[in-house]
Amino acid sequence: MLSEVEVGALLGGNFPGLVESAADDLLEEAGFEGSTRAMVVGIPNSDPGESWITSADRGVAAVDLSMVLRRAEAHYQQRENLYLKDPNAQLWMGRFMREESEAAALKEVLDSDHAPASRTFFVSRPALVGDHKIHVAISVDAAALARVPRLGPPATPQPYLVYSIIEAILFALLEQAQRDLYMPNPSGAGPSDLGRLPYDTPEISVYAISTMVRAALVRAGHTLAGAGTNAKFNALSSLLYEGRSPAGRLLIAPHNHAALDVALRFEEPVRLAEARHVRKLLEASGPAYALLMDHSHVYGLGAVVAGTELETEEIFTIAIRKGGVWQLEHGSSVLFTVRDNQPHLPTPQIDAARIRAAIAANIPNADAETLVTLARAAGEHRHGAMLIISSDAEAEAKRLAPQAMKTQPILLKSKLLDQLTNMDGGVLVDGKGNCHAVGVILDGLACDGSDPVRGSRFNNAARYIGSTIPSAVVLSYSSDGDVTIFSVLE
Repeated sequence: MLSEVEVGALLGGNFPGLVESAADDLLEEAGFEGSTRAMVVGIPNSDPGESWITSADRGVAAVDLSMVLRRAEAHYQQRENLYLKDPNAQLWMGRFMREESEAAALKEVLDSDHAPASRTFFVSRPALVGDHKIHVAISVDAAALARVPRLGPPATPQPYLVYSIIEAILFALLEQAQRDLYMPNPSGAGPSDLGRLPYDTPEISVYAISTMVRAALVRAGHTLAGAGTNAKFNALSSLLYEGRSPAGRLLIAPHNHAALDVALRFEEPVRLAEARHVRKLLEASGPAYALLMDHSHVYGLGAVVAGTELETEEIFTIAIRKGGVWQLEHGSSVLFTVRDNQPHLPTPQIDAARIRAAIAANIPNADAETLVTLARAAGEHRHGAMLIISSDAEAEAKRLAPQAMKTQPILLKSKLLDQLTNMDGGVLVDGKGNCHAVGVILDGLACDGSDPVRGSRFNNAARYIGSTIPSAVVLSYSSDGDVTIFSVLE
């Protein structure tokens, strides 16, 4: 087996540390709440029994991986029977499929023999470096991964499909790491000093979005889907139409699917690349009917037949939101959201039960359901929001008037609250949902609830609740999607 010095020379710098750092950055940005670890596995062509594993801070460990090649052959035979019946496919897919089989076999070994039950491994295809086949592996917290929205296996087996945005991000990083192992070292001894090269994490995230969108299109039968469809959604979500921000839905489904109600079919479909034309058509979409699309065109308006159970994952929705945001959905599940061209896991839904409990403890004779409805509406904010529910909203509006705009008390509608959250400051309501002030900047003294790591919205709410005020409940919504509930009495 190679020594630690020899492995370092072979890989060129702290390569596992570089990959682990990139994985941490990528998954944290996406909102994944779980730890990541990276390792590199070397399997000598001459003797797989002399294999080794190295990581950022754990040295080099010997391991016998001769069983990987036997398992890989079994994986390859299974894939060959499914995907390589066409001789032409064997020519251009055979080598790639064999490398995929080796990665799958190594994943099995790592999952079963070298990882505690709390970790799930993702493994790259091998790169040939010297006499070794080098695999990069990333493990993540299995419990956190289980909480990520995920698709099941497709009805018809398809190669190279990913099942969640987190998997797509990790596989995109592993593909980049595998390619980097082929970068030449000027000495000729191995790869260049990869530990000095930062990864372009935004570019990896964009590739992951593209992979997930293509997976949805392929599941819907649109196998000609290319890699740039997500860029069209980015353009569409940013285009104004007669001064209005975009909002609407596009439905991805197989042509002539039994669950698809085609209400209107265009005689000449519109290319997705014609962003302004599609943006105009988006005005016609709404809760009842969405634009129908395939991998390249918008071809009509339609909907999923009412009462249809989407057991097979062949129908997806692209929901265009205001502020340049869009998301991929299946049924009632949001798979991921794209904001600023970067993927994010769905933001946590508000805890309605906890809000009701806080209202019951702090706001006498309140209309809890109206207030919960307003809390949900505030959650549609563009860049953060604050909803202040006071037991004496009229007095607080007067007291805070120098740093708030008082309003005549009126029952607040959800759509209006949605717009008011675009302003800086919070919205002050009473226990019945009547608005008393907008653009509210809260005051208060420094207290234990403050957190210098959090933003001003969070800390203003913490200081306000920690001061001598009428009993209140404050909901603070961060731009990242977190919702914090503050109340005087829990």
